[in-house]
Amino acid sequence: MDARDILIWIPLFAVLVAVVSLMVQTHRSKFALKVELLLKLEDRFSSDSFKALRRSAARSIKTHAYDDAEEILDFFTLIGLLVRRQALDPQLVWHAFFYWIHNYGAALKPYIAEAQRKDPTVWNSFLYLRDQVTKVEKRERKCTDADLVVTEKELAEFVRTELSMK
Repeated sequence: MDARDILIWIPLFAVLVAVVSLMVQTHRSKFALKVELLLKLEDRFSSDSFKALRRSAARSIKTHAYDDAEEILDFFTLIGLLVRRQALDPQLVWHAFFYWIHNYGAALKPYIAEAQRKDPTVWNSFLYLRDQVTKVEKRERKCTDADLVVTEKELAEFVRTELSMK
């Protein structure tokens, strides 16, 4: 390889480095936006107004009326849509919300099933989200579907916890 060959390869190498650098920076920016969005959703979920919705949903679950839980389902449906569209990462959502997605999913299963008999598309993104975070839970905790069954006692404790929020 002579000097002319080296002079040809230097600009090509520089372009390659620039392209890889741009790809890495784009990936980091997308990740930062996903984290920022997740933090905003966590803030909303733990806000006083949303805690009031969660308490109302828990009362609704306790009495098997369920209708006051729709805003909770809608919130998680939005997150499910964001996961489906890759605006949020399932692992991050699992870390922040699995407990609630899992327990609300178990508590509201009859309500969701009834609503889907009327409209099969209602809360599909919630169910998608529940499936995605359940996959992460099973992988992270090395457990099975049987390990994740919510018992009546666990469900009652979940409702008590949601009702007692301040």
